[in-house]
Amino acid sequence: MRRVVVLTLATLLLVTSCVKFKQNTVGVSPQGEKLAASENLYYRFNITDTTVPYKIFFSARLSNKFILNNLPLGILYISPQGKRYSDTIRLYLNETDPHTEFVKNGNWRDYRWLYRDGAMFPEKGIWLVSVKNIHIKEMYGIRELALSLKQKR
Repeated sequence: MRRVVVLTLATLLLVTSCVKFKQNTVGVSPQGEKLAASENLYYRFNITDTTVPYKIFFSARLSNKFILNNLPLGILYISPQGKRYSDTIRLYLNETDPHTEFVKNGNWRDYRWLYRDGAMFPEKGIWLVSVKNIHIKEMYGIRELALSLKQKR
């Protein structure tokens, strides 16, 4: 388990250090297409402008093994100065919801949700975002869970 976390963090550092554009997207694939109870996925974003509002999106690629009707997640933001902000959300898998984008892609179901519109980051620098499975059991059938920040300008 520790090796998986270290490998994931190393991959995130490599990906985020090479990317510079107005939309930052980081996708993480849980090992074995399952997210264990209380397991964390980590994302890093470089915030260069604290005056710009952001849209924050979650995206998921799910297989037929995913049987829940929502993704229950705990989110922890850690600022460059070490301040912590947290949230708990449920991303519902409703293909007819106008706030949920859905595409059936072969064996996969691709979802995208607008999580925050107009979010402001009070500090410049690298932010660490930890996303945790808060369901009481493992969630199977998650190929990828991505987090995107897009400047509203």
